Amino acid sequence: MIPTRIVRLLTVVYLISFGSHLQAQPAVKRIDLHPFMSEIRHDLAERYPKTKPYPATGVQHKTKNVHIAADSIRVGDKRSFWSLVIDAQQRRPDSQRLVHATCAAIGEHCYVFIEDDNPHIPQYDQEFYAIGVINLFEKTTAGDPDRGIYQLNEEAFGTPPDEIDGDPRIYILIEDIHDHSRPEKGIVAGYFYPVDQYENFEHNGAVLTGLGWFYSNQVEMITLDSFLITRGDYADVLAHEFQHLIHWGLDQDEEVWLDEAFSMHAMYNAGYIDPTAYFAGDDNSTNPGQIMGFFDDPGLALTGWEFSFADYGKVLSWMAYFTERYGGNAFVRACIQSPRNGLESMNEALQTLGYADRVEDIFQDWVIANYADLPDEQYDGRYSLYQFNMADYDVAGSYGGDVRDGVDPILPDTLTVASQTIAPFAAKFFRFTPQPNEPLKLAIAANPMDFKAWVLEEDQTDGHVLEVLTEIPAENLRNGTYMIETPLSDRFYTVVLANTGSDAAEAKPFYAGSIQTEANEVIVAPNPFHPRERSVTFRYTLNQPQTVRITIYDLAGDLVCKVLDEQRPAGADQILWDGRNNAGNVVSAGVYLYTFQAGSMVQRGKLGILR
Repeated sequence: MIPTRIVRLLTVVYLISFGSHLQAQPAVKRIDLHPFMSEIRHDLAERYPKTKPYPATGVQHKTKNVHIAADSIRVGDKRSFWSLVIDAQQRRPDSQRLVHATCAAIGEHCYVFIEDDNPHIPQYDQEFYAIGVINLFEKTTAGDPDRGIYQLNEEAFGTPPDEIDGDPRIYILIEDIHDHSRPEKGIVAGYFYPVDQYENFEHNGAVLTGLGWFYSNQVEMITLDSFLITRGDYADVLAHEFQHLIHWGLDQDEEVWLDEAFSMHAMYNAGYIDPTAYFAGDDNSTNPGQIMGFFDDPGLALTGWEFSFADYGKVLSWMAYFTERYGGNAFVRACIQSPRNGLESMNEALQTLGYADRVEDIFQDWVIANYADLPDEQYDGRYSLYQFNMADYDVAGSYGGDVRDGVDPILPDTLTVASQTIAPFAAKFFRFTPQPNEPLKLAIAANPMDFKAWVLEEDQTDGHVLEVLTEIPAENLRNGTYMIETPLSDRFYTVVLANTGSDAAEAKPFYAGSIQTEANEVIVAPNPFHPRERSVTFRYTLNQPQTVRITIYDLAGDLVCKVLDEQRPAGADQILWDGRNNAGNVVSAGVYLYTFQAGSMVQRGKLGILR
């Protein structure tokens, strides 16, 4: 028997050799196959549901335990596997093929099979690459030199499933994935295929899914592309896909965005997230600007998934913020073990761990942290992202940008921002610049029930946030105006609107010009009102005589009534509307739109009429 110290020495020598054997090369763009995988996963969960919380042993969906005896597979054994043939443009398989492979190495927790006649890995190199995969999977990672991806993922997410073959080892198949693409155009780097967790029991030995018939390998397995193996550019893929496998075993029907968030956490946890690449990546990078892609499109809904690189940046930032404040891996495990899904599972995990905070409130803090990343000592770290140092990348200068495309940052006297649709659990940012030595007046037309709003103060020289000035009171959202009282000419002011409702909603902040020439906020009350009992009153104050126009429209945009269009004196004023249209008839009950204009100041809102 070889002494343990000799084995360790040989391992170190091997790892050094392995590292030098793999020449550093530019990373390859990866093709996201998850749209197809998510469809398959949720279709199978609906057809063959398991009962949550899932048992540690046994199965409750229709699978077959093959019960391959542990250690019955030997190095050199051959086996054929069903592999996906992928249409890279459509990001989904168009068929399957049989891959004939040989077991090149066996670890404590995995078998590594390599495709016979592989175009990238010749026969004499198979053991070398297979041992390299085992070392990453079981022995050492960039994040922990003493533990592999298996141990780190098991600690973070839970025990991998063993429901189909009775063998606790994971199969890792290395093959030339047929994706009808070229490396310079992007490749499918690897995948976990949920169909492999089911017996071929339906039709001609295949598994029925809503997307067609597919053959199962009936083992817990992950597939990796051989081209990336030879480049040493696969550790993050292995961590990512292994999380999908574990998560499937514990939570078969998890929402796509959260499953992907945990896989991004797996990559970060194992040390395979390079913040510089994620911030500033280009088209040839492994993860081309995922975080910056999200910063350029902050209107992406947290709980949605459009299968873009920006989606991955979004959930990576979310998990980084969440885990650094709420228990790290303990929170992750509590969330996965929850019988609920998505945000509900996160709230349940928070409650289980004794936190009073709710996801809705944490989301609002995360929105500002992404934009501002203020120093830890400010606001008790609520608006900081410790792990990524957003401020080092001038996030505030580019995150969301200036929503007024093509408009010079120094605003003219009056400029209206186009109405913005904000998705559920999404945010948008509106940057304004005051005129020199004049206060800035902002008006906001939004549904106050679903929005939280803040005003941030930024330095014009570098775009960094200096302070979170205030949360805009709900009554100001309803009434449509907000006044900033600090007229500093070297500042930007950014309005942040976050939608924590369940539906998309409209918001429209706009610059109302100098307060020396505009009306103040317009108060519309009562709203809603009953026209047979009383009138609705428009109350406002003019700083100088102005032409005031008040018009009412229906939801189709048709004019209902021109309430006022005349010159009004300076000072406090009010106008009544009795709920009648231009023909003098009382309008029917429902929701109407009003527009108030005084000079260049415009305010719009909804007006309810009762029966």
